[in-house]
Amino acid sequence: MNKALAIILFGAPLFAGCAAWGPAYLYSASKAEAALQRQPAADKAPDSLAPPDEPTPHMAAVDPRQVIYTASLDIVVGEVPQAVEAARALAERMGGYVQRRTIRSIIVRVPADRFSQAVAELEKAGTVTERDIRAVDVTEEYVDLSTRLRNYQSLLARLEGMLPKAASVKEVLE
Repeated sequence: MNKALAIILFGAPLFAGCAAWGPAYLYSASKAEAALQRQPAADKAPDSLAPPDEPTPHMAAVDPRQVIYTASLDIVVGEVPQAVEAARALAERMGGYVQRRTIRSIIVRVPADRFSQAVAELEKAGTVTERDIRAVDVTEEYVDLSTRLRNYQSLLARLEGMLPKAASVKEVLE
């Protein structure tokens, strides 16, 4: 008997130095655009999710664009537990991991450079009844966080440079 399996797949930019963000991966916009172009026109993500054609001046030097991709697939398979296990194994084989798993669904994260390959492999598991691929450009957030991180690292270096010269921490802070 065939049953439905839901799979959600993520590929995301790496926010270096921000441990609170957890594991994520870098994905260039050109690879995502190619993945989106392979879809039938009705399945394409809205243009509003595509990176802007003209970058703002403070982001002009950011290349590649920082884009988070998400695929949501509903697949009819013969045996759901085996398909869920196969999706888990695929994610791990591609250097990813399972974020959430239930009896009939699984959410996995894979390195962004393997995103298109993972979607293609997962679609082979059965009959795809629903497919939704989305892209969100987070380049501005990336630039902002990178700038903040550099500023905090610079402040830390200055404070550490003052410590040997100060008799107490209070002196450094004043």
